[in-house]
Amino acid sequence: MITKWQSAGKKVLISVGGQNGVWDYIFVADQNEVNFIKAVVDVIAKYNLDGIDLDIEDYKTPPAKVI
Repeated sequence: MITKWQSAGKKVLISVGGQNGVWDYIFVADQNEVNFIKAVVDVIAKYNLDGIDLDIEDYKTPPAKVI
């Protein structure tokens, strides 16, 4: 299905987060960040996706840390 969508000119993304997303555990430790990023990269590679829609709406981490 992904290839069909991409052949039709559509971008296929993984969407992470949203209104009820909890991000504190990801940004609390460097290793958690590494694990999260690796997991996302692995999913994108496995399914040949075009990217990620990262929706962080509520977090205690300063934006500079997220970027």
